[in-house]
Amino acid sequence: VESLSDLRVRQALSYGIDKEALISTVYGEGKAYICDDVFPGNHWSHSESVTKYEYNPEKAKALLEEAGYTMNASTGIYEKDGQPLHLTYDMFTSTDGRSIAALIQQQWKEIGVDMEVIEQDFAVLAYEKLLPGEASEETTADSFQCYTLGFGVEADPQEYNEYFSTSTGAGSWNFIHYSNPQVDQLFKDQLLLSD
Repeated sequence: VESLSDLRVRQALSYGIDKEALISTVYGEGKAYICDDVFPGNHWSHSESVTKYEYNPEKAKALLEEAGYTMNASTGIYEKDGQPLHLTYDMFTSTDGRSIAALIQQQWKEIGVDMEVIEQDFAVLAYEKLLPGEASEETTADSFQCYTLGFGVEADPQEYNEYFSTSTGAGSWNFIHYSNPQVDQLFKDQLLLSD
């Protein structure tokens, strides 16, 4: 999706999510917390030095405009080249997931982004859409736009190699095609280190 290839659009979407409202509405005060890192705050590898995107709808709109989008006054949705900023959001069926998706859909609409929620079973999302056809196909940018999917937090850093190493192609759990040579080297180095 061309819109998501622009960092400013991805940043705008992040600024357009009120995480505090998600937590208080879906889970209740004190029962969840914001995590800006891949790892939760109580995980040994959690880092406070990651970029944080505080809820800021005005900044979100400014970033969309900087990316070349203009607001359609009659629809309230940003457009570029006559095409509305429309995204699909894949999620697996769950009560909390449905509530979160509905809130994000509402919050993104407030910043001028149209979001369509696609709800499916966990197995359909994980094994047919993100890891398609028993690993006979590569997951590409056309496979999805936005999604939520949850797994448990692993203790062994090597287990994250599948998710964050440059290994892409059929059978890779690196759905987003993250690629960073420094991270690849760290995965190799950590195999040679001991406590």
